[in-house]
Amino acid sequence: MIDDYQAFLNEYGLTEEYVQSLVQNESDQIPMPEGFEHIFVNFSDIEGLGLFTVSSFKAGQMIAPARINGMRTPAGRFTNHSPTPNAIFAINDFNDLVLIAIKPISVNEEITIDYRQAMEINDAGFDKIYNFLDIPKAHGIDISSMSNREKIDVIEWIIMNKMENIVDDLKITNYINGGVYAREMKAPAGIVITGKIHEHDHINILSEGEISVMTDDGMKRVKAPYTFESKSGIRRIGYTHSDITWTSIHSVTNDDINEIEKELFTIPNIDWVSDLFKSDIEVLT
Repeated sequence: MIDDYQAFLNEYGLTEEYVQSLVQNESDQIPMPEGFEHIFVNFSDIEGLGLFTVSSFKAGQMIAPARINGMRTPAGRFTNHSPTPNAIFAINDFNDLVLIAIKPISVNEEITIDYRQAMEINDAGFDKIYNFLDIPKAHGIDISSMSNREKIDVIEWIIMNKMENIVDDLKITNYINGGVYAREMKAPAGIVITGKIHEHDHINILSEGEISVMTDDGMKRVKAPYTFESKSGIRRIGYTHSDITWTSIHSVTNDDINEIEKELFTIPNIDWVSDLFKSDIEVLT
């Protein structure tokens, strides 16, 4: 880890003295706002002081603000570097910097980021809120040259095999009447959702909340109320900016939910993604 930190310094032409001067600079420091008592600063086995958790976090959850109106909170000052981080920086809707978990984080675990990703955020100068695209990089996978469909496959594989399952966070309600099937999904804010492949054209209604959605055709951020048509063969990934209610409406030939699932959806084969990981694969159960 120390070797990787030194490699980071060399890559960006920085010195340890310069980094420490930024840490010690108190002119741009502010206390952590109220409501974020679930993190604290303590002595770190990595270096000096670090940021730790009082409560656990699921992947995709916002941990704390790191920079507010250009001023750094303890999360922006004391988060240490790791080549295998459990968090990333992202820009929120108010142009502030926030820490977001990309792996399950346990109580009393140190929160870490890859300083390279932090440098990219500072250099980019544009909205990085679509943070699910940073998930593969945090796990050592470069998806920059992949198609959107391949990117979705990679992210879904990581969610299923490297991160906590978010299925329990979703509430699905099925409605079937007169040859019409409506699948209503309620999802909390701050999670990444991937979908199956849809076999038929259908209607989608976002009746609550706001979500960024990427398909084969690109990225789009939508806010309720929003209704749109979706063509067959579509596969999606989304990041919920707030609690959402999303309903897809389909024409069906029977009222058996198991048969409807077979008729409407195909589960994509994402086994190929495992070949991208050279280390042993730990599957969460």
